[in-house]
Amino acid sequence: MLWENVTSQAIQPTSERRDVERRAEYSIADCEKLMKIVPVIKSADLERSLRFYTQVLDFERKWPGHEEREVANGVIDLVRDGAELQLSRHSGDGVFGSVNRVFVEDVDERFVTFRTRGLDTTLRPESPIHTAPVNQTWGLREFAVTDPDGNGLCFCMPVKSA
Repeated sequence: MLWENVTSQAIQPTSERRDVERRAEYSIADCEKLMKIVPVIKSADLERSLRFYTQVLDFERKWPGHEEREVANGVIDLVRDGAELQLSRHSGDGVFGSVNRVFVEDVDERFVTFRTRGLDTTLRPESPIHTAPVNQTWGLREFAVTDPDGNGLCFCMPVKSA
C-alpha cells in the first residue's frame, strides 16, 4: 500500500532507510501510535459541504446517528479509507481557499469515480489539474478538486516509472 511505503520511510531512523526489507514491517498502525493530523475544512454551509464530500467524494459520517448534534455544534467529522477530515463553520477553524494533499494508490481511478459521482471539471478550465490527472515535474501524478467554498483537495500519487 502506498501509505505504508511513504510512512515507513518517514519513521525509520537513517541507518534503517537502506534496509528495504525492514520497510515492509512498518504499517499505518505504527504511524497511528505516533500522531494523526485531521484537516479542518472551512464551510459556509455545512449541509452543502456535506452533500459534496459524501455524494461526490464518497466520504462517510464518522458518527452516524449524531447528525443533529454535529450540525448544532458546527462541526461534521467525515472518514474514508482511513482518512479523516472535519467540516467546520466556526470562525476560528481554517480559512476559505485552503488546500490539502491526499495521497491515494490510483489517481486515475479516483478521478473517474468522482466524475461518475458528479464532479464538475468545467469550473476551472485555466487549471489543467482541475480537468484531468497530470504528471507533474516534481514526480507526482495529481488532480485537484475544489469544494463549494473554494477549498481544494489535491489527489496525488508518485508517477509510475515506465
